[in-house]
Parts: sequence; C-alpha cells; structure tokens
Amino acid sequence: MASRHRMHSAAELQELGEKLRNARLKAGLTQVEVGQAIGRDQSFVAKNERGERQVTALELRDLCRLYRTSASAILESPPLRD
Repeated sequence: MASRHRMHSAAELQELGEKLRNARLKAGLTQVEVGQAIGRDQSFVAKNERGERQVTALELRDLCRLYRTSASAILESPPLRD
C-alpha cells in the first residue's frame, strides 16, 4: 500500500532548518538554551537546523513560541518560478 505522505527533499529540510536557525539566532538563544527550554538536548536542535530530521507540527509550535515568531513565517516559501 502506497504512503499518502509526500516525501520531502533534503533541500526542503535544509531550508526549513536554516529558517529555524535564523529564528533562534534572532531570538538570541543558543542551541543548548533551546534544548533546555523544550526538554530536549542540544543535538536535537542541531539535527533540526541541519535538516537531518523532520520537525513535527507540535515541535514547530513549541519552537515558534520560544522564538517569538509564527509558524507561517518559518514555513513561508519563495514564490514559484515559471
């Protein structure tokens, strides 16, 4: 049975990770501080920022609250090109 979920490319995960990293830096937080705030370790934050793991919706919610930004700001994509 085929999966109904679209697989995201490495480039998409890396782009999301870069946006998360930028939001964290803008909030003035270290990876260690973020990990402590959300009950995870620094390597969890690093893997998200490198695009090595997919971020769940609930994790994104928690990170956005911590970074004082919106999920839409993080998920926004550049316009499609013709």
